[in-house]
Amino acid sequence: MKKTLKFFSMAAIFLAVATLTGCEKENENEQPAATGVVKTSTTTICLDSDASKNLTGTGVKTFVAGEKIAVVYENTSDQNVKVEVTLVAGAITSDGKSAVITVDMTDPKNNGNVKFIYPAAMANDDGTVNYDALYEQDGTLETLSRDLDLSLYEGTLSGTDLPANPLLTNQLAICRFTLKSLPNYDALTGITGFYVCDGSHFYMVTPASATSEPLWVAMKPVNNQSITLRAINSTNRFEKVVTGKSLAAGNMYHLNLYMDTLPEGTLFGTFSVGATTTVRFSQGNLNEGGSFAAHQYDDGALIKEHEIPNKGPKWHIPTKENWEYLLGDNATRTGKRGTAKVCGKNGLVILPDDWVLPKGCTFNAVINFWDDNIYDAAAWAKMEAAGAVFLVAAGYADNSNTYEYGSAGHYWTESFYQDQYHYYYLQFYARTATNEGGIVYYNGYRFLRQSVRLFYY
Repeated sequence: MKKTLKFFSMAAIFLAVATLTGCEKENENEQPAATGVVKTSTTTICLDSDASKNLTGTGVKTFVAGEKIAVVYENTSDQNVKVEVTLVAGAITSDGKSAVITVDMTDPKNNGNVKFIYPAAMANDDGTVNYDALYEQDGTLETLSRDLDLSLYEGTLSGTDLPANPLLTNQLAICRFTLKSLPNYDALTGITGFYVCDGSHFYMVTPASATSEPLWVAMKPVNNQSITLRAINSTNRFEKVVTGKSLAAGNMYHLNLYMDTLPEGTLFGTFSVGATTTVRFSQGNLNEGGSFAAHQYDDGALIKEHEIPNKGPKWHIPTKENWEYLLGDNATRTGKRGTAKVCGKNGLVILPDDWVLPKGCTFNAVINFWDDNIYDAAAWAKMEAAGAVFLVAAGYADNSNTYEYGSAGHYWTESFYQDQYHYYYLQFYARTATNEGGIVYYNGYRFLRQSVRLFYY
């Protein structure tokens, strides 16, 4: 695929100006076809001359032989019909900016709607644009160019013929990300996941190889928007938030990003635990020796309150007030917790403040049954990349026995109840035949063993 691209910085955006070259009308209007008769029509389709299709690293959009374009026309039954046409080398002219195509249409509606979608991979069977394809990418220019870099024309048939010289214009912004880490400005290597969230859309990039550099992402245009970028490799998580950024359709942006390395043991996503306090969660429940469980759905240890290891000045046991704010129905946190089953474990899912649901996932903000939200390992990886947290329902224990494992979660707070021997704890449980499920705060003797999940701030 041959593409030529213009580079733009985040600070300076220049709108591409479309000019039309090499396109001529192929046929005159004809009378509507009789019912059941196939009408064959030919036209020359044209690309915006400053667009960015079939990209090289520098940029002009060109048609390529062997690729397909979807033509969606309205028939006499007012239905949309999709036809895919393969581009032929001999029919591509004007340095790849024009191509002659012939389409067989059955019962096309006189002056009915018509749409050209290029590449055809971006067209759904009903003729709508398959924007869902954007939300999971592999970061390569080749795949983006072949399958994702959308150009579109919408208009009407000329009688029952294709319109003459339809001009396809780019609908997406193309971003070329080069990632470096702070504080040493080293190029990030071994990236296994890259995530871009613009507040409305969450793009997941799984590089074709762990050394892919740079990473190419096709995105819907945004205007004056905060964009959160996240990356992960085998050793660290990285994050960067850029504010007030715009990405225009038809432009390419070459973006050098200096990513902040997240504190060791912390997850993506920030959570309000007070009117002016935001935190990150630890990667999992605390173990007795002070390490964290490897995964959020691992149990960790049940620990006596006075034996909770000290992780340092920035790690905190949540207070009762922290939990109440985090799990309550205030302006920031409403609708951001629900009972769930993650990788077979019962527990509570909590969403970050800036939540955008990943494509292919669902979330029900209810405290009801454990199976109101079910995530296997693949689905949970998406949820976690978007910042979701999971608290395991690991029960509690005394000196000899464990109780309510899998049926309730018990998490210590650092808040006293009356004296230093009794502390509040968070308890959550799902609906059963004898109770309705809920989130409550009880007090317990400090020598009971319960789960511990830490905040970092």
